[in-house]
Amino acid sequence: MANPQQLELKFRSAVKKFENGDFSAAEKALLKILKSVPNDPNVLHLMMVVSLQLGCAEKAIRYGHKLETTNPGLPDLYNLLGTAYRLGGQTKKALSAFRSAVGRQPKSADIHFNFANALRDNDELEDANEHYQRSFQLDGAVV
Repeated sequence: MANPQQLELKFRSAVKKFENGDFSAAEKALLKILKSVPNDPNVLHLMMVVSLQLGCAEKAIRYGHKLETTNPGLPDLYNLLGTAYRLGGQTKKALSAFRSAVGRQPKSADIHFNFANALRDNDELEDANEHYQRSFQLDGAVV
C-alpha cells in the first residue's frame, strides 16, 4: 500500500493528465489509486468527471453511487449524477438527481442549466424555460 504522500503525488499526476485533456491516462492513474484507497472522495469525484468526459455514463453512475454512499455531502455529486443519467438516456433519474442538486445548491447556474436541459428532454418546456432563465440570472447573462 502506498503512503499518503505517494498517493497525493499520484493524484496530482492524474489531475494534471485530466487538465491536459488526456482522459484515458487520467482514468488509468485514478484506477491505480483506487486500489489503495477505494473510497477516497476526491478520486471517486474525479473518476465521475473523467468517465463523463470519456462518454461512459454507466461508469460515472457507478462511481457516483459509491460516492453517494461514502460521502453524500459532496456539493457537485447530484449534478454529476444527473449529467451521467442524462448521458445514459435515463431522463427520469436525471431529473431526480438534478432536483436534489438544485435543492442543495440553488444558486448554481450550471445546475439550473443542466436541469433545464433534462426537463426539455422530458418535454417539460415551461419548467425548462424557468430553469434556463434562472441559470442566466445567476450567471449574470442578460435575459
